[in-house]
Amino acid sequence: MKSRRIVKKRQNRRLVLSPRLLRVIVLILLILLGLYFFSQLNFFKIKEVKVTGNSLVNTQEIKRRSGLNRGDNFWMLDLSDASSKIKLNPLVLEADVSRVFPDKITINVKERRAVAVVPYSRGFIEVDAVGVCLKKSGSLTDLGLPVITGALMDGTPKSGEKVVSSNLFPALKVIGNIDNYAHFHLVEVNVSDPSDILLYTDDGVKIRLGEPLRVEKKLEKLSQIKKSLEEQGAWEELSYIDVSFEGNPVVK
Repeated sequence: MKSRRIVKKRQNRRLVLSPRLLRVIVLILLILLGLYFFSQLNFFKIKEVKVTGNSLVNTQEIKRRSGLNRGDNFWMLDLSDASSKIKLNPLVLEADVSRVFPDKITINVKERRAVAVVPYSRGFIEVDAVGVCLKKSGSLTDLGLPVITGALMDGTPKSGEKVVSSNLFPALKVIGNIDNYAHFHLVEVNVSDPSDILLYTDDGVKIRLGEPLRVEKKLEKLSQIKKSLEEQGAWEELSYIDVSFEGNPVVK
């Protein structure tokens, strides 16, 4: 009996909180409660959602996808989730969503960038570096982009869809690498014969690239040719370069 009373007394002791500890717990609860009510003030209601960096995707579409609205609580937003939702649009590569204290949200998007245009039955399709259709137009709206001719497309893609083509991607590989090796301004890449790719520059030079093999090496050779001829003052007289084979290129 005595041992049972001792055990019971020990259990009772464990359940008793010291006044000091009790005050600390109450203080913490009051602070948390105060912070919660403070965060609910109208001062922290979202008054503006600002979108920047977009030209292909409508601003309202980006806001809608984000799920962020005026009147939402500034502190209760899941910005990572909003970013993920915006990037579900195939025209958007990146979406950076951030808070601007005390009542604004900024959404900065990075869209896919057009690198070339491809003719089709009703006009032209602008494509990015991996062949995604960005937009279609009845005429050439951006004269700074090279035209890929001879590309065989399987159907007409919608905006945001990837172009289905057997010979488009060698042309995109050339366009994607041209600035890294040879600083030519291309106006056309002809892939009518996939084993004999032809390039045309804005100063009237025709370049025979041949098969889409060792593309980087061929472009590096073109860069050396251009540099050498420019130093000799002979570049403007040039009309044809053939780097389709191993060995010394043909220059006319």
